[in-house]
Amino acid sequence: MRSRLTRRGPRFGGNGWRLLLILVLLGVSIWILTPSGTSVLHRQAGNLGLRLGLDLQGGTHVVYRGIFEDTATDNWDAQEKEDALEAAETAIRKRVDSFGVVEPVIRKLGGDSIDIQLPGVDVAEALSLISKMASLEFREVEVNGSTVVTLGDYVSENRTTYFDTSVPGSRNFYSSASQAPVAILTIGDNHTVSYTNIKGEPVDTAALSSTDKAATCWMPALGTKVDGTKVPLTGAYLASAKREAWTDQLGVVTWGVAIKWDSDGAKIFDEIAARLNAFYSETTSDQRCQLGIVLDSELISSPRIEESKYNGSAQITGNFDSDTSHLLAIQLTSGALPMPLEVSYGPMTVSATLGADFTHRAMIAILVGVLVVGLFMILYYRLPGAVAALALIIYTVIVLAIYKLIPVTLTLAGIAGFIVSLGMAVD
Repeated sequence: MRSRLTRRGPRFGGNGWRLLLILVLLGVSIWILTPSGTSVLHRQAGNLGLRLGLDLQGGTHVVYRGIFEDTATDNWDAQEKEDALEAAETAIRKRVDSFGVVEPVIRKLGGDSIDIQLPGVDVAEALSLISKMASLEFREVEVNGSTVVTLGDYVSENRTTYFDTSVPGSRNFYSSASQAPVAILTIGDNHTVSYTNIKGEPVDTAALSSTDKAATCWMPALGTKVDGTKVPLTGAYLASAKREAWTDQLGVVTWGVAIKWDSDGAKIFDEIAARLNAFYSETTSDQRCQLGIVLDSELISSPRIEESKYNGSAQITGNFDSDTSHLLAIQLTSGALPMPLEVSYGPMTVSATLGADFTHRAMIAILVGVLVVGLFMILYYRLPGAVAALALIIYTVIVLAIYKLIPVTLTLAGIAGFIVSLGMAVD
Protein backbone atom coordinates (compact mmCIF):
# COMPACT_ATOMS: atom_id res chain seq x y z
CA MET A 1 0.00 0.00 0.00
CA ARG A 2 1.19 3.49 -0.79
CA SER A 3 0.99 6.10 1.92
CA ARG A 4 -0.47 9.48 1.07
CA LEU A 5 0.61 12.78 2.51
CA THR A 6 -2.20 15.09 3.58
CA ARG A 7 -1.94 18.76 4.30
CA ARG A 8 -3.39 20.01 7.56
CA GLY A 9 -4.84 23.48 7.97
CA PRO A 10 -3.08 26.00 10.20
CA ARG A 11 -3.65 25.35 13.87
CA PHE A 12 -5.16 28.08 16.09
CA GLY A 13 -2.88 27.62 19.08
CA GLY A 14 -2.54 29.31 22.46
CA ASN A 15 -0.93 32.44 21.04
CA GLY A 16 -3.79 32.81 18.59
CA TRP A 17 -6.36 32.76 21.38
CA ARG A 18 -4.32 35.27 23.36
CA LEU A 19 -4.15 37.58 20.35
CA LEU A 20 -7.90 37.25 19.83
CA LEU A 21 -8.54 38.09 23.50
CA ILE A 22 -6.31 41.17 23.25
CA LEU A 23 -8.12 42.35 20.11
CA VAL A 24 -11.50 41.87 21.78
CA LEU A 25 -10.37 43.82 24.88
CA LEU A 26 -8.95 46.55 22.64
CA GLY A 27 -12.17 46.79 20.66
CA VAL A 28 -14.31 47.01 23.80
CA SER A 29 -11.95 49.60 25.29
CA ILE A 30 -12.07 51.77 22.18
CA TRP A 31 -15.88 51.60 22.24
CA ILE A 32 -15.94 52.63 25.92
CA LEU A 33 -13.88 55.71 25.08
CA THR A 34 -16.16 56.71 22.18
CA PRO A 35 -19.19 59.02 22.56
CA SER A 36 -21.44 55.95 22.21
CA GLY A 37 -19.81 54.29 25.22
CA THR A 38 -19.95 57.57 27.11
CA SER A 39 -23.71 57.75 26.56
CA VAL A 40 -24.32 54.15 27.61
CA LEU A 41 -22.25 54.58 30.79
CA HIS A 42 -23.99 57.90 31.57
CA ARG A 43 -20.70 59.78 31.74
CA GLN A 44 -20.10 63.43 30.90
CA ALA A 45 -19.42 64.04 27.22
CA GLY A 46 -16.20 66.04 27.60
CA ASN A 47 -12.70 64.73 28.28
CA LEU A 48 -13.44 61.28 26.82
CA GLY A 49 -16.05 60.82 29.54
CA LEU A 50 -13.35 60.46 32.22
CA ARG A 51 -14.18 61.56 35.77
CA LEU A 52 -12.08 64.55 36.83
CA GLY A 53 -11.19 65.81 40.28
CA LEU A 54 -11.58 69.31 41.66
CA ASP A 55 -8.14 70.44 40.42
CA LEU A 56 -9.04 69.55 36.82
CA GLN A 57 -12.78 70.10 36.59
CA GLY A 58 -13.22 73.12 38.82
CA GLY A 59 -15.97 73.54 41.39
CA THR A 60 -16.56 75.04 44.82
CA HIS A 61 -14.52 74.99 48.01
CA VAL A 62 -16.05 76.15 51.30
CA VAL A 63 -15.36 75.60 55.00
CA TYR A 64 -18.18 75.71 57.58
CA ARG A 65 -17.66 76.29 61.29
CA GLY A 66 -20.02 75.02 63.96
CA ILE A 67 -21.30 77.72 66.33
CA PHE A 68 -21.38 76.21 69.81
CA GLU A 69 -21.74 79.48 71.69
CA ASP A 70 -25.12 81.08 72.44
CA THR A 71 -27.08 77.91 71.60
CA ALA A 72 -29.76 76.06 73.50
CA THR A 73 -27.16 73.66 74.88
CA ASP A 74 -24.66 75.22 77.28
CA ASN A 75 -21.28 73.93 78.39
CA TRP A 76 -20.49 71.66 75.43
CA ASP A 77 -17.88 69.08 76.33
CA ALA A 78 -15.38 67.70 73.80
CA GLN A 79 -17.41 64.55 73.07
CA GLU A 80 -20.65 66.48 72.53
CA LYS A 81 -18.90 68.81 70.09
CA GLU A 82 -17.41 65.89 68.20
CA ASP A 83 -20.79 64.12 67.95
CA ALA A 84 -22.56 67.30 66.80
CA LEU A 85 -19.91 67.97 64.17
CA GLU A 86 -20.13 64.37 62.95
CA ALA A 87 -23.91 64.75 62.69
CA ALA A 88 -23.46 67.83 60.51
CA GLU A 89 -20.91 66.03 58.33
CA THR A 90 -23.28 63.06 57.89
CA ALA A 91 -26.21 65.30 56.97
CA ILE A 92 -24.19 67.30 54.42
CA ARG A 93 -22.70 64.16 52.87
CA LYS A 94 -26.12 62.51 52.57
CA ARG A 95 -27.61 65.60 50.95
CA VAL A 96 -24.71 66.01 48.50
CA ASP A 97 -24.67 62.29 47.61
CA SER A 98 -28.41 62.33 46.87
CA PHE A 99 -27.77 64.89 44.11
CA GLY A 100 -25.07 62.76 42.48
CA VAL A 101 -22.11 65.10 42.97
CA VAL A 102 -18.99 63.32 41.71
CA GLU A 103 -16.31 62.51 44.32
CA PRO A 104 -17.06 65.26 46.86
CA VAL A 105 -14.57 65.91 49.64
CA ILE A 106 -16.44 66.33 52.95
CA ARG A 107 -14.34 66.03 56.09
CA LYS A 108 -14.00 67.40 59.60
CA LEU A 109 -11.37 70.09 59.93
CA GLY A 110 -10.01 70.68 63.41
CA GLY A 111 -12.42 70.54 66.32
CA ASP A 112 -15.23 72.72 65.01
CA SER A 113 -15.14 72.96 61.18
CA ILE A 114 -16.12 70.98 58.08
CA ASP A 115 -14.14 71.22 54.84
CA ILE A 116 -16.28 70.79 51.69
CA GLN A 117 -15.02 70.52 48.10
CA LEU A 118 -17.58 69.88 45.34
CA PRO A 119 -16.19 69.27 41.81
CA GLY A 120 -18.30 70.58 38.95
CA VAL A 121 -20.69 72.53 41.21
CA ASP A 122 -20.96 76.32 41.19
CA VAL A 123 -21.16 78.40 44.37
CA ALA A 124 -24.92 79.02 44.34
CA GLU A 125 -25.73 75.36 43.77
CA ALA A 126 -23.21 74.25 46.42
CA LEU A 127 -24.64 76.53 49.10
CA SER A 128 -28.15 75.35 48.24
CA LEU A 129 -27.15 71.70 48.65
CA ILE A 130 -25.33 72.26 51.93
CA SER A 131 -27.89 74.51 53.58
CA LYS A 132 -30.73 72.09 52.89
CA MET A 133 -30.21 69.80 55.86
CA ALA A 134 -31.59 66.30 56.30
CA SER A 135 -35.32 65.92 56.91
CA LEU A 136 -36.18 63.78 59.95
CA GLU A 137 -39.76 62.66 60.46
CA PHE A 138 -41.65 59.96 62.33
CA ARG A 139 -44.32 57.76 60.78
CA GLU A 140 -46.79 55.03 61.71
CA VAL A 141 -48.39 52.36 59.57
CA GLU A 142 -51.78 53.12 58.08
CA VAL A 143 -54.55 50.71 59.00
CA ASN A 144 -57.93 49.85 57.56
CA GLY A 145 -59.85 48.64 60.57
CA SER A 146 -57.38 46.14 62.02
CA THR A 147 -55.53 45.44 58.75
CA VAL A 148 -52.27 47.08 57.73
CA VAL A 149 -52.63 48.99 54.44
CA THR A 150 -50.20 48.06 51.63
CA LEU A 151 -49.20 49.36 48.22
CA GLY A 152 -51.42 46.72 46.66
CA ASP A 153 -54.42 48.30 48.41
CA TYR A 154 -53.57 51.73 47.08
CA VAL A 155 -53.15 50.71 43.45
CA SER A 156 -56.50 48.94 43.58
CA GLU A 157 -59.71 50.84 42.96
CA ASN A 158 -61.07 50.71 46.52
CA ARG A 159 -58.52 53.03 48.16
CA THR A 160 -61.19 55.66 48.93
CA THR A 161 -62.85 53.26 51.38
CA TYR A 162 -60.01 53.58 53.92
CA PHE A 163 -58.02 56.68 52.93
CA ASP A 164 -57.77 58.91 56.02
CA THR A 165 -58.13 62.49 54.82
CA SER A 166 -57.59 63.80 58.36
CA VAL A 167 -53.88 62.85 58.14
CA PRO A 168 -52.10 65.25 55.75
CA GLY A 169 -48.79 64.58 54.07
CA SER A 170 -47.42 61.89 51.81
CA ARG A 171 -47.72 58.12 52.12
CA ASN A 172 -44.43 56.19 51.93
CA PHE A 173 -44.43 52.51 50.96
CA TYR A 174 -41.56 50.39 52.33
CA SER A 175 -40.81 46.74 51.65
CA SER A 176 -39.00 44.52 54.12
CA ALA A 177 -35.99 44.32 51.77
CA SER A 178 -35.00 47.98 51.53
CA GLN A 179 -34.87 51.19 53.56
CA ALA A 180 -35.72 53.28 50.50
CA PRO A 181 -39.42 53.58 49.67
CA VAL A 182 -40.84 51.55 46.81
CA ALA A 183 -42.99 54.59 46.03
CA ILE A 184 -44.14 57.85 47.61
CA LEU A 185 -47.76 58.92 47.22
CA THR A 186 -48.38 62.67 47.35
CA ILE A 187 -51.83 64.12 47.98
CA GLY A 188 -52.70 67.14 45.87
CA ASP A 189 -55.63 69.52 45.60
CA ASN A 190 -59.10 67.96 45.42
CA HIS A 191 -57.58 64.77 46.91
CA THR A 192 -55.74 63.89 43.71
CA VAL A 193 -52.81 61.53 44.16
CA SER A 194 -49.52 61.04 42.33
CA TYR A 195 -46.69 58.53 42.77
CA THR A 196 -42.97 59.37 42.73
CA ASN A 197 -39.72 57.64 43.63
CA ILE A 198 -37.29 58.84 46.31
CA LYS A 199 -35.76 61.32 43.82
CA GLY A 200 -39.14 62.93 43.12
CA GLU A 201 -39.42 61.44 39.62
CA PRO A 202 -42.93 60.39 38.52
CA VAL A 203 -43.77 56.69 38.73
CA ASP A 204 -46.32 55.15 36.41
CA THR A 205 -49.25 53.62 38.32
CA ALA A 206 -49.25 50.68 35.93
CA ALA A 207 -45.60 50.00 36.81
CA LEU A 208 -46.48 49.86 40.52
CA SER A 209 -48.71 46.84 39.92
CA SER A 210 -45.61 44.79 39.10
CA THR A 211 -43.59 45.94 42.16
CA ASP A 212 -43.81 44.80 45.76
CA LYS A 213 -47.54 44.98 46.46
CA ALA A 214 -46.91 43.92 50.06
CA ALA A 215 -44.94 47.10 50.77
CA THR A 216 -46.39 48.68 53.93
CA CYS A 217 -47.93 52.15 53.88
CA TRP A 218 -46.43 54.55 56.43
CA MET A 219 -48.19 57.87 57.08
CA PRO A 220 -47.10 60.84 59.22
CA ALA A 221 -47.49 60.29 62.97
CA LEU A 222 -49.67 63.12 64.31
CA GLY A 223 -49.95 64.51 67.83
CA THR A 224 -51.08 67.63 69.64
CA LYS A 225 -48.75 70.44 70.72
CA VAL A 226 -49.02 72.30 74.00
CA ASP A 227 -51.10 75.03 72.30
CA GLY A 228 -53.57 72.43 70.99
CA THR A 229 -52.35 72.42 67.38
CA LYS A 230 -52.25 68.99 65.72
CA VAL A 231 -48.98 68.49 63.85
CA PRO A 232 -46.76 65.62 62.61
CA LEU A 233 -43.82 64.59 64.80
CA THR A 234 -40.53 65.67 63.16
CA GLY A 235 -36.90 66.23 64.09
CA ALA A 236 -37.76 69.84 64.94
CA TYR A 237 -39.07 68.62 68.33
CA LEU A 238 -36.07 66.38 69.11
CA ALA A 239 -33.87 67.93 71.81
CA SER A 240 -31.07 65.33 71.79
CA ALA A 241 -30.13 61.79 70.79
CA LYS A 242 -27.09 60.16 72.38
CA ARG A 243 -25.49 56.73 72.36
CA GLU A 244 -25.72 55.10 75.76
CA ALA A 245 -25.06 51.76 77.42
CA TRP A 246 -27.17 50.21 80.18
CA THR A 247 -25.99 47.42 82.48
CA ASP A 248 -28.54 45.11 84.09
CA GLN A 249 -28.22 43.29 87.42
CA LEU A 250 -26.42 40.38 85.74
CA GLY A 251 -23.80 42.69 84.27
CA VAL A 252 -25.09 42.39 80.70
CA VAL A 253 -24.43 45.58 78.72
CA THR A 254 -27.17 46.79 76.38
CA TRP A 255 -26.38 49.48 73.82
CA GLY A 256 -28.97 51.88 72.50
CA VAL A 257 -29.90 55.51 71.89
CA ALA A 258 -31.34 57.81 74.54
CA ILE A 259 -33.59 60.49 73.08
CA LYS A 260 -35.15 63.56 74.64
CA TRP A 261 -37.95 65.80 73.35
CA ASP A 262 -38.70 69.44 73.94
CA SER A 263 -42.01 70.39 75.63
CA ASP A 264 -44.09 70.17 72.44
CA GLY A 265 -42.30 67.02 71.31
CA ALA A 266 -42.92 65.32 74.67
CA LYS A 267 -46.67 65.91 74.42
CA ILE A 268 -46.86 64.87 70.76
CA PHE A 269 -44.78 61.75 71.35
CA ASP A 270 -46.84 60.63 74.37
CA GLU A 271 -50.05 60.96 72.37
CA ILE A 272 -48.58 58.85 69.55
CA ALA A 273 -47.15 56.35 72.04
CA ALA A 274 -50.53 55.83 73.68
CA ARG A 275 -52.06 55.15 70.28
CA LEU A 276 -49.38 52.71 69.09
CA ASN A 277 -48.89 50.93 72.43
CA ALA A 278 -52.43 49.59 72.18
CA PHE A 279 -51.12 47.13 69.57
CA TYR A 280 -48.01 46.08 71.51
CA SER A 281 -47.55 42.51 72.71
CA GLU A 282 -44.46 40.85 74.17
CA THR A 283 -45.22 37.57 72.41
CA THR A 284 -46.13 38.75 68.91
CA SER A 285 -44.69 41.23 66.43
CA ASP A 286 -47.20 43.76 65.15
CA GLN A 287 -46.23 46.57 62.75
CA ARG A 288 -49.03 48.68 64.15
CA CYS A 289 -47.05 49.28 67.36
CA GLN A 290 -43.93 50.47 65.52
CA LEU A 291 -42.85 54.09 65.12
CA GLY A 292 -40.98 54.59 61.86
CA ILE A 293 -37.92 56.86 61.98
CA VAL A 294 -37.55 58.32 58.47
CA LEU A 295 -34.49 60.31 57.38
CA ASP A 296 -34.72 61.90 53.92
CA SER A 297 -37.51 59.44 53.04
CA GLU A 298 -35.44 56.40 54.09
CA LEU A 299 -36.77 54.20 56.90
CA ILE A 300 -33.69 53.93 59.12
CA SER A 301 -35.37 52.28 62.12
CA SER A 302 -38.82 51.22 63.35
CA PRO A 303 -38.76 50.54 67.11
CA ARG A 304 -41.78 49.10 68.91
CA ILE A 305 -43.59 51.35 71.38
CA GLU A 306 -43.59 49.33 74.60
CA GLU A 307 -45.09 51.98 76.89
CA SER A 308 -48.02 54.35 76.62
CA LYS A 309 -46.26 57.34 78.23
CA TYR A 310 -42.62 58.47 78.22
CA ASN A 311 -42.68 61.99 79.71
CA GLY A 312 -40.24 63.50 77.27
CA SER A 313 -37.50 60.85 77.14
CA ALA A 314 -37.11 57.32 75.79
CA GLN A 315 -34.56 54.67 74.85
CA ILE A 316 -34.26 52.95 71.49
CA THR A 317 -32.91 49.47 72.11
CA GLY A 318 -32.50 46.33 70.03
CA ASN A 319 -29.66 44.56 68.27
CA PHE A 320 -27.21 47.42 68.77
CA ASP A 321 -23.54 47.55 69.58
CA SER A 322 -21.42 50.61 70.30
CA ASP A 323 -20.92 51.50 66.61
CA THR A 324 -24.47 50.92 65.37
CA SER A 325 -26.04 52.84 68.25
CA HIS A 326 -23.63 55.71 67.61
CA LEU A 327 -24.58 55.70 63.91
CA LEU A 328 -28.30 55.85 64.74
CA ALA A 329 -27.71 58.75 67.16
CA ILE A 330 -25.82 60.62 64.44
CA GLN A 331 -28.60 59.95 61.93
CA LEU A 332 -31.21 61.27 64.33
CA THR A 333 -29.33 64.44 65.21
CA SER A 334 -28.48 65.10 61.55
CA GLY A 335 -32.16 65.87 61.02
CA ALA A 336 -32.17 68.38 63.87
CA LEU A 337 -28.70 69.86 64.24
CA PRO A 338 -27.93 71.06 67.77
CA MET A 339 -25.84 73.97 66.51
CA PRO A 340 -25.93 76.30 63.48
CA LEU A 341 -23.18 76.47 60.87
CA GLU A 342 -21.48 79.55 59.48
CA VAL A 343 -19.11 79.99 56.55
CA SER A 344 -15.57 80.52 57.87
CA TYR A 345 -13.73 80.24 54.54
CA GLY A 346 -15.05 80.83 51.03
CA PRO A 347 -17.13 79.95 49.22
CA MET A 348 -14.33 79.98 46.67
CA THR A 349 -14.76 79.01 43.05
CA VAL A 350 -12.01 76.79 41.66
CA SER A 351 -11.73 78.15 38.13
CA ALA A 352 -13.16 75.86 35.48
CA THR A 353 -10.91 77.59 32.92
CA LEU A 354 -7.84 76.66 34.96
CA GLY A 355 -9.16 73.11 35.25
CA ALA A 356 -9.73 72.87 31.49
CA ASP A 357 -6.19 74.13 30.87
CA PHE A 358 -4.79 71.53 33.25
CA THR A 359 -6.82 68.82 31.54
CA HIS A 360 -5.59 69.83 28.08
CA ARG A 361 -1.99 69.84 29.23
CA ALA A 362 -2.40 66.54 31.04
CA MET A 363 -3.80 64.84 27.94
CA ILE A 364 -0.88 66.20 25.91
CA ALA A 365 1.51 64.90 28.60
CA ILE A 366 0.02 61.40 28.30
CA LEU A 367 0.33 61.49 24.51
CA VAL A 368 3.91 62.81 24.62
CA GLY A 369 4.82 60.21 27.24
CA VAL A 370 3.54 57.37 25.07
CA LEU A 371 5.30 58.73 21.95
CA VAL A 372 8.65 59.31 23.69
CA VAL A 373 8.72 55.87 25.28
CA GLY A 374 7.58 54.26 22.03
CA LEU A 375 10.17 56.15 19.95
CA PHE A 376 12.96 55.13 22.30
CA MET A 377 11.90 51.48 22.13
CA ILE A 378 11.81 51.52 18.31
CA LEU A 379 15.20 53.24 17.92
CA TYR A 380 16.95 51.01 20.42
CA TYR A 381 15.29 47.62 19.85
CA ARG A 382 14.07 48.04 16.23
CA LEU A 383 11.37 45.44 15.43
CA PRO A 384 10.90 44.16 19.03
CA GLY A 385 10.75 47.78 20.09
CA ALA A 386 8.00 48.49 17.53
CA VAL A 387 6.01 45.54 18.93
CA ALA A 388 6.54 46.88 22.46
CA ALA A 389 5.40 50.37 21.36
CA LEU A 390 2.24 48.87 19.86
CA ALA A 391 1.62 46.99 23.11
CA LEU A 392 2.14 50.23 24.99
CA ILE A 393 -0.59 51.95 22.96
CA ILE A 394 -2.95 49.02 23.62
CA TYR A 395 -2.09 49.22 27.33
CA THR A 396 -2.87 52.95 27.39
CA VAL A 397 -6.25 52.51 25.69
CA ILE A 398 -7.29 49.62 27.99
CA VAL A 399 -6.24 51.42 31.20
CA LEU A 400 -8.07 54.63 30.24
CA ALA A 401 -11.17 52.54 29.46
CA ILE A 402 -10.93 50.90 32.90
CA TYR A 403 -10.59 54.34 34.50
CA LYS A 404 -13.76 55.40 32.73
CA LEU A 405 -15.65 52.18 33.43
CA ILE A 406 -15.11 52.03 37.22
CA PRO A 407 -14.94 55.17 37.22
CA VAL A 408 -11.65 56.46 38.68
CA THR A 409 -11.39 60.14 39.56
CA LEU A 410 -8.39 61.63 37.77
CA THR A 411 -6.37 64.35 39.47
CA LEU A 412 -3.07 65.86 38.37
CA ALA A 413 -1.24 63.56 40.77
CA GLY A 414 -3.13 60.56 39.41
CA ILE A 415 -2.28 61.46 35.82
CA ALA A 416 1.39 61.82 36.77
CA GLY A 417 1.27 58.35 38.29
CA PHE A 418 -0.29 56.98 35.11
CA ILE A 419 2.50 58.50 32.98
CA VAL A 420 5.08 56.86 35.27
CA SER A 421 3.29 53.54 34.81
CA LEU A 422 3.84 53.83 31.04
CA GLY A 423 7.58 53.61 31.56
CA MET A 424 7.11 50.55 33.76
CA ALA A 425 4.64 48.91 31.37
CA VAL A 426 7.18 48.52 28.54
CA ASP A 427 9.01 45.93 30.66
